[in-house]
Amino acid sequence: MVSRKSIKVKRKAELMSLRQRSLTQRATPAEVNMRSILDSLNLKYRFQAPFFTHKSFYITDFFVKGYKLVVEVDGLHHLQQVQAEYDVKRTIALEKRGLTILRFMNNEVINTPNVVKQRILEYKKKYENQVLLKHNRRERIWKEKCLSDEDYYRL
Repeated sequence: MVSRKSIKVKRKAELMSLRQRSLTQRATPAEVNMRSILDSLNLKYRFQAPFFTHKSFYITDFFVKGYKLVVEVDGLHHLQQVQAEYDVKRTIALEKRGLTILRFMNNEVINTPNVVKQRILEYKKKYENQVLLKHNRRERIWKEKCLSDEDYYRL
């Protein structure tokens, strides 16, 4: 017997898949420009990527998995209060999942692609440095542990 909850989740996934497909087919000029920017940076990304939370789901414009980065390209309707409040709620939900959100307005992406590219590059370098620092810290802790083990066996 199939539970109501599993039917509800399956239905949500189907609806989101339909919405995602329609959004993918209707890319705005700014989204097309953002694709070329991300391609020029050799970043692997997913366009119109879905994310589930325990209460709802969101479709992001671009998701760069290797860098835990969401890139949003916003039109003028994102300046309206209702949409802005929704964007804040959405940003908080995505950040709780460990993602970083970079937002750009359509006119930024179209008129100043070099500035957009520079911001993404800055984030990329910052992320890579954080990963390197974590790796070095883990390695240092591991070496200290090994040294203390050696000292133990010398006794």
